[in-house]
Amino acid sequence: MKALMVGSMITLGVLLAMPAAHAGAPRAGTYKLDDNLTLTLTPHKSGNFTVSGGLNVTIKGVKQHVTVEGTLYAKTNRLALNALDPRNGEWKPVNGHWDPELDTLVLPGWRGQQPLEPQDTLAIDFTGTWQTNWGPMTLHQRGNQVTGSYTHQGGHVSGTVSGSTLTLKWWQDGNGNSGEGTFTFVVENGRAKFKGTWRDKNGRGGGWSGTR
Repeated sequence: MKALMVGSMITLGVLLAMPAAHAGAPRAGTYKLDDNLTLTLTPHKSGNFTVSGGLNVTIKGVKQHVTVEGTLYAKTNRLALNALDPRNGEWKPVNGHWDPELDTLVLPGWRGQQPLEPQDTLAIDFTGTWQTNWGPMTLHQRGNQVTGSYTHQGGHVSGTVSGSTLTLKWWQDGNGNSGEGTFTFVVENGRAKFKGTWRDKNGRGGGWSGTR
């Protein structure tokens, strides 16, 4: 089955329609797609991304590797690749795109998952002011350490970043309404939005979301 799909990938090279570039922007990282296809996006000084990767397949009982390389054009979201056909040593065009609404790569027969490698996680910076359902929150990040404050009841936060997830302790003592607890945020939409939950020391909690 994999050999058949790879053969289709190499010979068809179907160019998919370009999505509107209005939501999640492409970002660096390693994407694992269906059928063992892995692609890594590396930022280039041009503003585009260099793409490299491949997949292992079995053709007529022999395990072989298909090398894939090319460019993701950031302004148009167009993904232009070439795949090395192990059957004849020829490079074949493979086209796809970055889907900003799905926030992932899309190829004929494949759809990417969220990036999992440190290359992407190191690029995330929570520094800035976020508009949240608990009032504006200002964060400062240094390495994987984050501190900050939010306006609701004079709140303060401190915690760490791991991948696209920010885990913080919060405490507040405004207007005689003290409290403390934890919350966890996960970044979405190209780092422009987060969703998360909070808990206090008594086990109560709820949702906490924001944009910047």
